[in-house]
Order: sequence, then C-alpha cells, then structure tokens
Amino acid sequence: MKTQITPIKLNREVEIERLVNYWYSLEDEGTYQRSILDAEGIRSIILDFSQVAVRKTSGLHDVGCTVDCNYCTLGEQYAGKSNRNKIAEWASARAHAFLSKNPNSNIELVGYWPGINTNGTEFDKLVKIISELHKDFPEAVIGGDLGIISDERVMVTLRDTGLSYIHNNLETTARLYPLMIGRKTNRLEDKIKTIKLAQKVGLPTSSGLLIGLGEQPEDLAELTYTLRELEVQRVAANFMDYSNPRIAERYAGVKDDLTPEYAFRVLAFLRNHIKPNQSLVLGSGVRNYFYRDDHAEQFMAALKIVDMVHIGSFINLQEAPQYTECDQRSMERLTGKLKALGYVIVAPRKLNFRCFKWRQLK
Repeated sequence: MKTQITPIKLNREVEIERLVNYWYSLEDEGTYQRSILDAEGIRSIILDFSQVAVRKTSGLHDVGCTVDCNYCTLGEQYAGKSNRNKIAEWASARAHAFLSKNPNSNIELVGYWPGINTNGTEFDKLVKIISELHKDFPEAVIGGDLGIISDERVMVTLRDTGLSYIHNNLETTARLYPLMIGRKTNRLEDKIKTIKLAQKVGLPTSSGLLIGLGEQPEDLAELTYTLRELEVQRVAANFMDYSNPRIAERYAGVKDDLTPEYAFRVLAFLRNHIKPNQSLVLGSGVRNYFYRDDHAEQFMAALKIVDMVHIGSFINLQEAPQYTECDQRSMERLTGKLKALGYVIVAPRKLNFRCFKWRQLK
C-alpha cells in the first residue's frame, strides 16, 4: 500500500521565525549571493529578463489629505489645509492626458479617502472617471488606490465600471503603525479588510510595504508573511523619502539605516519569500535608492529581481498634481532609461490580472 504524505503547514509564529532566521543568514556572503540567484530565477517565471512593466500614479485630490500620515507630504500637517476628500477638477483631464500618450499603460488612480460609500457626488465622480478612461483606453490597466472601503456595493460598482484592481499598502506592522504612521492600528486592520472585500467580489488586489520606518527583521518577516497569505497579485516595495526636512527630522533616528544596499537586500528577501506567482514591484522611492546615476549598478541588479517599476509618487517626484506634463516627463525619463538598458517595456495588458497566465514553476 502506497503511503500518502500529508504536507505540514507551518503556523504563523513558526514561519515568521524561519523568515527572521533567513534574514540573518544573509549576513553570510555566500548565502546572500545564492539568495540573489534564487530571486532572479523566480523573477524569470513571471517575465523574461529582457522585459519589464511600468506603473504610474495619477492623483484624484489636491494636497491636504485628511488621512494625514506622518511620512506623507500630501497630509494636512504639511500642506496646512484640507482637501476635504473632494476629487479635484483637474483629476479626469490629468489621467486622460497621460493615457492619450501612453494608452497601454498601467495607471493607478490615487485618492486616500478614510472610507468610500455609494452616497454623494464624489463617488459618482469617481465612477465617471473610471468609466470614461475604460471606454477611451480599453487596453489600459486602470487601478485604484482609494483608501478604506468597507461597503461591498462600492467594490462591485468599481469592478463593473472597469477598474482593473484595488491597491492598498499595508505600510508596516501593527507594532510600528501608531508610532511611525501616526494612526491607530485599526486602520491597518481596515486595510486588510479592504483587500479581502475586493477579493470577495472578484476584484484583483495589489498591496505593499514601506521600508525605512525603523523596521526590524521581525517586522519585515511579519509583513512578508501577511502579504503572501493575503495572496495579492502584486507586492510593491516602497522606500521612505527623507528629502523633506520635516520628514527627515521626524525619522532622524532611523533614516540612516535605509541605504541602497539595504533596500536591495529587502527586494531579494521579498522575491524569495512572497509566492512565486506574486509580481514584485519596485515602488515609491526608486529615485533615492536605485534610479540615480550613482546607483546605476544597483538599479540594474534590482531589475533582475522585480518585474515592474512604479513611478510617480508625489513625495518622491515632488510634482504638482495639476501639471500633467510632470506625469509625462517622469514616464519618459523612466522608460528611456529602461530602454537604454536593453529592456522591452511590456504593455501592462500582458500583466492584466484578468487574462495573464503565470508560467508554472518547475
């Protein structure tokens, strides 16, 4: 009689401990180099090494975000005013202007509402923007980073209107959230609920983490485990930007720990420990740790691990939301650099969650 082997599923605590031990094992140079090769091998499952995709944000609000996180210059504490969670008059034109020159792009509409419901004119405006973009640019991947959503009717409407996916960054762990983000941990819980609600109605999901908040290996392991178990289609590794003096002062105790070398090590760690069929995105902060000329080698190494590059964060590009030419310039700089390095920019429709078929891991 053939013996059947039942796979053992490690519990959360045991798996997080394993991930922490793996992180410390990277202090050995031989182990670290093997981890990079392993990460490159996983990346090749998703895209050929000559290919990369690009994602661009497009804001919906004026500065003065009412969520007001400690690290973000969009917040009221930095802008000195409130945007009242209103969609700006320029929002639709801005997204249309960008997609008219990049019709196959992955554009991500950004509006940090504390919560969205189907009542009121703002939701109607949002639905109209998505609907018109989907109609005018049917090949575009239109994502939404739209804050906390707890109303299933909202998710269903967004899905049926043509939204390609919901994005919501977890940022950091419950341990660090109140201290480094400046919000109660129930917002982190609400973010996870938002992702699960989108998945419930069949709307693909994307999430990420923010590196440079003073996280310890235990925090990185916990975030990696959570993102893996959430089974989001994409994971974005975002990196703190300390170029704003007030932010640099606020995070003075931890900012020197975030070096290009550490940022790259995080990418390799993530690629090895999220699921092989989860896309890995080089997110916000690329200019500071990978994109500059003096980090050229780091950028090329990162492109062998990530399959998508995100460009257009407000705090990293410091672009005025109403100026659509900023979007185009930042996109042209990035795509020009990628092409100069020999990469083919893959139309994001090939990574569209609704039709993309992952190659099987051998």
